Amino acid sequence: MPLNATLTANYEIKAESIISSNVVGRLESKKSEAKDFTISGIAKLGLLDLLVEQGAKLNRAYTPDPRTEAGSFYRSDHFPMAKLGVPAISFGPGRDLRIGGKDRGEALSDAYTKDRYHQPADECGADWDMSAVKPDLILLYNTGRALAESRIWPDWSPDSEFHAAREKSASERP
Repeated sequence: MPLNATLTANYEIKAESIISSNVVGRLESKKSEAKDFTISGIAKLGLLDLLVEQGAKLNRAYTPDPRTEAGSFYRSDHFPMAKLGVPAISFGPGRDLRIGGKDRGEALSDAYTKDRYHQPADECGADWDMSAVKPDLILLYNTGRALAESRIWPDWSPDSEFHAAREKSASERP
């Protein structure tokens, strides 16, 4: 679900999506908090640096996308914004869980993908314990707030395929 509304690409600071918050543990979410976080694809942008910085303050580490071959970034809701040059990330919880570590995180993620992802069973339920989502939301909020309180206009790195589109609007931004 996109976290922002966009009026024009020229003045848009960033696009951010939560690709899947940490609900893989369902009723046992308190046991599913991740020590890390990830994003879809291989981002080449300063926004990731800010996310990593804010994550470190919360004792959370960045782990690169474990499945770049799936092309999730290029299928994301905000990909059209990225093509216009708007820095964009698809945030996801990590798989290194505080209880059970990477093995448990991988097992829960694989089970979710196999049994629920884009299937009729892929629905929220009143019985879900959403407490493991809170650390993700705090990290995203802190990142957004740090950006809002700065004078920074995030950009793609010069070797990114989206950098040239971002540069086109640089002179129009305050």
